[in-house]
Amino acid sequence: MDPSSFLLGALLVSAKALGIGAIGFAIAWWRARNRIRPLEAQRQPDPQSLLDRMDRLEGSLDSVAAALERLTAGQGELQRRLPPPRA
Repeated sequence: MDPSSFLLGALLVSAKALGIGAIGFAIAWWRARNRIRPLEAQRQPDPQSLLDRMDRLEGSLDSVAAALERLTAGQGELQRRLPPPRA
């Protein structure tokens, strides 16, 4: 038995197995996509809930900005109270 023919046969068998697996995956992906599309079309977001979430986010961002302003103001006060660094 010639080693090159054995390797060629093994290569063809593995290529065939990979090809069959790829085709099976493609069919499964296509079927799942066709099932999901109508479900996604039915699901429309409620604009009022989006606006409510945006209002909550705005309030959270305002509180974070106020806390950051207090923090930076406190650092400036602390630097004024500390003695200057030694040379």
